[in-house]
Amino acid sequence: MNTSADGVFSTGYTLLNDHNGQIDKWYLGGEFNLSDYYPNESQAVELILPNGSLIFINSRSRETVRIGCYSNDGGLTFNKVNILKTLIQPMHGCEGSTIYDQTTRQLLYTGISQLSTRTNLSLYTSQDNGDNWSFRKTIWPGPSAYSALTKLNDQSVGVLFEGGVTTPYDSILFTIILK
Repeated sequence: MNTSADGVFSTGYTLLNDHNGQIDKWYLGGEFNLSDYYPNESQAVELILPNGSLIFINSRSRETVRIGCYSNDGGLTFNKVNILKTLIQPMHGCEGSTIYDQTTRQLLYTGISQLSTRTNLSLYTSQDNGDNWSFRKTIWPGPSAYSALTKLNDQSVGVLFEGGVTTPYDSILFTIILK
């Protein structure tokens, strides 16, 4: 969840529910922010690690970098918030998608890999819980924007995304990117 007091700058928060999503049981969790980067359009994933679990949040920012936030207590507080130096995005950002593959213990991320325009939707992976990311492949080389990753029944990964020939919003497309 992101909030903005003046309509421009945002602060990230978690919204938590310990009662299987019951509508009246949600409460405000931890706040995350990083100086003048203003996180928004954030996606949280739970990483199941040998010594417990970790909540990792990948956020759009107002700059050409993304923000990574880490919580060891289920999103009540954030003990680390930093710039994800190996992920870029266009100026003023673009939503991206993150999922965790518990089998391989790696994070997967899809997002725009150009600084100036919304083009070149790409797949990245992280082997170190989101601190560093490696480019894996281009999903759509042309105009593209928002994406959503999902793990499929056969353990492959699918991505639903905005993409087109003339603008990023020409079509909604789906492809399987890993098997």
